[in-house]
Amino acid sequence: MFGFMFSDFRHTLRRFRRSPSSSIIIVLLLTLGISSNVVIFSLVNALLLRTLPVERPQELAQLMHLGGIVYPEFQPEFCRLMRENPPDAYSDVACEGELDLAFAEGGNVERTHVNFVSPNYFDMLGVHPLYGQLPVAPDEAVLSYAFWRRWFGGATNALGRKVLLEGHPFSVVGVLPRGFNGIQADSGPDVRITQSGEEAMPLGPERGALPWVFGRLRAGATLAQATAQSQVVLKAADLEMQSRRPPFEVDDKLEAVSIARGASMLRERFSKALILLMAGVMLLLLIVCANVGGLMLARAAARRRETAVQIAVGATRGRLLRQTAAECGMLAVIGGALGTALAYAAMPWVIHAMPPLRNRAGVSLPLALHVSPDIRVVLFTISVCALAAFLFGLAPAVASVGVDVNETLKASRSSPRTSRLTGVLVAAQVALCTVLLSGAGLLVRTLYELRSLDAGFDAQHVVTFSLEPQMAGYTPETGRSLEERLLEQVRSMPGVLSPATPPAGLCVEPVSRPP
Repeated sequence: MFGFMFSDFRHTLRRFRRSPSSSIIIVLLLTLGISSNVVIFSLVNALLLRTLPVERPQELAQLMHLGGIVYPEFQPEFCRLMRENPPDAYSDVACEGELDLAFAEGGNVERTHVNFVSPNYFDMLGVHPLYGQLPVAPDEAVLSYAFWRRWFGGATNALGRKVLLEGHPFSVVGVLPRGFNGIQADSGPDVRITQSGEEAMPLGPERGALPWVFGRLRAGATLAQATAQSQVVLKAADLEMQSRRPPFEVDDKLEAVSIARGASMLRERFSKALILLMAGVMLLLLIVCANVGGLMLARAAARRRETAVQIAVGATRGRLLRQTAAECGMLAVIGGALGTALAYAAMPWVIHAMPPLRNRAGVSLPLALHVSPDIRVVLFTISVCALAAFLFGLAPAVASVGVDVNETLKASRSSPRTSRLTGVLVAAQVALCTVLLSGAGLLVRTLYELRSLDAGFDAQHVVTFSLEPQMAGYTPETGRSLEERLLEQVRSMPGVLSPATPPAGLCVEPVSRPP
């Protein structure tokens, strides 16, 4: 068996050497089709299929607010009650909240995304640090892998360094493993800090930050049970706040949702678009297979006399099929390897081109979407290569086994069977191109219509920017003074029509569009 395989391999290499130009074109076409499929499926896998890299992610459930009024000072109270008296449906409950703070080290200051987590956060998720240890004291912090590499260059002597968050000193005690985003699938904080007791979530209602509550379900517990029991705790927290500061009533409802695949804003916004893109690149692969099939059929037609001689000297139809399969398989393997390499070489640019994420305060979040290949991506790539080899190898296989020895050795023109197969491939290619171009045209038309929608305000000639005076050491009072002075200076600038200070920052409207 191995002797036959080695013989087919040598025969395939000889065929490649005899027609190198067509072989290169086929490999390039397959590289294009397979790389596009690998890129899109990697995104689909990262956002829609992959589970969180934590212990037993299928048991995790997050409490989502279904609308109504949520008072900032109420949410920490609800977190405290859920953690101190977790409902029977949960084996453990943790809290996590976000803030953007000024991170300072060595004289440099940067806006940094920081999460405050409850002390049981890391134990409940079952995460272990890559370096150092997890924070246990209020003045200790742990860094994400990406932030550690970017800020400290991946140096292990970052452990024990003193850093400042909003002017408060913290000691770096550990670095989290690469790819760990907590309960998020596509974004993660730069720094995490644990806090406990009454100050478990001092997220600053004036900063607009609210914590999330999530837990691990007990064996046999359902999401419906977790929702109902959490609603009872919500009412208890409401009564507790009413006794402290009447009148106080929370008009809110909760729902426990599974976060086995992590919470994701990109998933909510682009899941349907990714599925459509996946269908589009599959159509592209079919078009590539039709093109490659036509090239392979032309090569088979050019080798009809050679094939007839092989049959005349005793080659079986099975041997001819095996040679065609070996040739198609080798082309698919080469195209798949190059396509996969191209896909992951282009992945950083693809992720960079994705739209920015913003939290509830409108601040950009660091995108931390990990699209490294796993067993699912490997199996998909192998399946795509095998499918492509079968599709573009079907026509030349049929043409090779259908060779009439007598007619082929006597004539030099193409056989009617080959002509019919060529016509079928051309028709299939035209049909697939029509479907793909029609979908692309509808998408372009939809995007055009969306851009022409009335946004409810005049966005022409408007320039906006934001500033964070506290990150430069200003107090709230001096920061407001700075904004007032800046507003006066902008008002006196030529070309500015009407400056204003919305909550997001300073907004100016120039008289004419800037170049």
